Amino acid sequence: MQTPRDKHDQCKAVRERDREQVAIASARDHHRPGAKEDQRERAEKLGNATPDQWRHGNPPGAFVYAPGVGAPRPKRMTRDPHARKGRPRRFGSRLVVGCACLLAGCASNPGGDRADTPTPDHRSASGRFEVDPRPEQIEAFAGRTMVLPVDVRGRIPSDARVQAQLDDSRVLDASLWWIGLDPLPAGSEWLAPEGEWHATRASDEPLAGVTGFWAIIAPMPIDAVGLGVWIEGERHEVRWLPDPRSIAPTGAEWGAWERPASARLSGPLAERLLEPERRSPVRRWRAALASRGLEPRDDDWQPTTPASPGAWLGVPGVGPSESGVLDAFAAQRAGKWQVALARLWEDDQTLQRDLVAALTRTVDFGAGAVAPAWREDAIALDALLAGLLAEDGTAESRERAAHAFMRGMASGTAWVIDDAGAADAEQLPIGVAGIANLSAEEQLMWVRLGGDREPPELAAIGPWAAQRVELPPRDPRLETTVVTGVGEWRGDALLAPSPPVVRPPGARLGPLLNDWSMRAWLNSDPDAGALPVGRETGAMLYRDRGLWTLYVECFRDNTQPNQTATEADPASEGVPLTEAPAQEAVRVWVGPFRRAQALIRLSESGDLRDEKLALDDLLPDTVPVSVRDDRWAVHIPIPAEAIGEDGLLRIGLERIHADGSRTAWPRRMMPWQTEPGRLVLDLGGWD
Repeated sequence: MQTPRDKHDQCKAVRERDREQVAIASARDHHRPGAKEDQRERAEKLGNATPDQWRHGNPPGAFVYAPGVGAPRPKRMTRDPHARKGRPRRFGSRLVVGCACLLAGCASNPGGDRADTPTPDHRSASGRFEVDPRPEQIEAFAGRTMVLPVDVRGRIPSDARVQAQLDDSRVLDASLWWIGLDPLPAGSEWLAPEGEWHATRASDEPLAGVTGFWAIIAPMPIDAVGLGVWIEGERHEVRWLPDPRSIAPTGAEWGAWERPASARLSGPLAERLLEPERRSPVRRWRAALASRGLEPRDDDWQPTTPASPGAWLGVPGVGPSESGVLDAFAAQRAGKWQVALARLWEDDQTLQRDLVAALTRTVDFGAGAVAPAWREDAIALDALLAGLLAEDGTAESRERAAHAFMRGMASGTAWVIDDAGAADAEQLPIGVAGIANLSAEEQLMWVRLGGDREPPELAAIGPWAAQRVELPPRDPRLETTVVTGVGEWRGDALLAPSPPVVRPPGARLGPLLNDWSMRAWLNSDPDAGALPVGRETGAMLYRDRGLWTLYVECFRDNTQPNQTATEADPASEGVPLTEAPAQEAVRVWVGPFRRAQALIRLSESGDLRDEKLALDDLLPDTVPVSVRDDRWAVHIPIPAEAIGEDGLLRIGLERIHADGSRTAWPRRMMPWQTEPGRLVLDLGGWD
């Protein structure tokens, strides 16, 4: 015989079963025509909230469909047969690749003018546009703005709004943006500049010449973990990454996102070298890791409101700006690296420290010059991040990913600094080479000239350090190979024959070359990015009525605005650059390398002086300058006192551009190098 208590429990079980059926049925046919009426009728029978109440708020005691509350959420929601047809979604563990891949291989507009903007002919049956996320699995952080690259088809609405909501029917404040990059040609920066990043709302006027990708921008609620997301009527699984602050390791000498203070990049020189990295939302995380550490900051994690319309980064009623979108893109990228490094730290702290040191590797060039020397390969970085964040990853797979990345890094490099800036007692030219140890261990280094049969002398070089090495004297008439080695690394370079004889009509000098970039230097490739574009400089040394004259012609790109120019202090190498007027100038270095006898400087206005003061009394105060739309040219007198008694002229050229960059001849210079190398010219054969 049933007791009143048994009847009560039985009725309660029936009501709970009915509620589960309502929740599952409502979720399954949420978008079916007539579904709202059926749901409302069933809800009224049970006294529950209607679908509209689910979305816009629930009265006290109403049923709320959310994980852990009421009925369990079904594992998968199927689409209604009346919804648009499309390919089945496949969910894997592959990550969103870096923006370098997005722009290079995945960008829907390689032409740069949004030729792929959806048209009315491709709109969906419902009149809305269709979007397909580019990654096979969406990854997001709860409480942080999601930047989701997508492919777009159909007509984009005038307000650029995207229909997006969570499984619990909360509507997301989602909009469609175009994230693009206006690339820059290779210049004289140490770290390769990407160009100028832009974020444009889909409803705004497109930017011409900007290549990029479409992205959905949506702040995610702090309590969205475990939910899927519906985008334009189609459901997608979301892999929710943990808040890095919740997995921060403790009790160690330094944390998962730090470098030892002694190894961090700091100071004015480092700030200047890291500027291209900070301007990139894809690479900004590495500048932070190398300079201050990648610890999460409060301004990176601004909690969003629970999916209330109009909310943006926790500020109701304020829409995203261009800088806000790019900052969200950068914060999402940094967050993934924070999680990846923390997971490796939990596996193996020693390996994690080695990886951080590789990701932020620097080299000490002496005289206070410390510069990045890390691997810039965007594809390798994306593969590393994917391996560390793989959903099915293990400690062993993360270890393999870290070792694979570090194995691809060069262990040494060498370069020619000066071909013939000095001479021995027999007037044979002596050059200077640079050698760098790019490993974490002390190594043996050596250098010799090609053809020498004597074994080279060995010397020790410390970890992550560079040294200058004076080369043996050589036959000035021959092009000579210099062979270098650091540990197991080997390299070679050519030394220019010297001295060439100057005969009528004159000797051509140049072209002037950009400063070394880190990528070209690591690859021992002096030609990569060496020639400036639109800013070429040519020179010729000739004799006119018994006077030696240097004719210099400087081309310039008038499309680039002038900026405050910068120059290095010639007194000490490695000193940060100091500001100077935004006016171009040419500097002629005369005499031995690092022991210049004269430094003749001519500004674009025609002012002429010797910065060493040795020949100042022999030079006119001004010389005429020929100016055209795309160039300026000048004739610079070379006093006879600058030429040695043997008729040899050791000379190097440097041009300071109006934007602060510089070019030099005969060799590329390091960004912190204060003077160019020299080449010897024999002036005795003119007559």
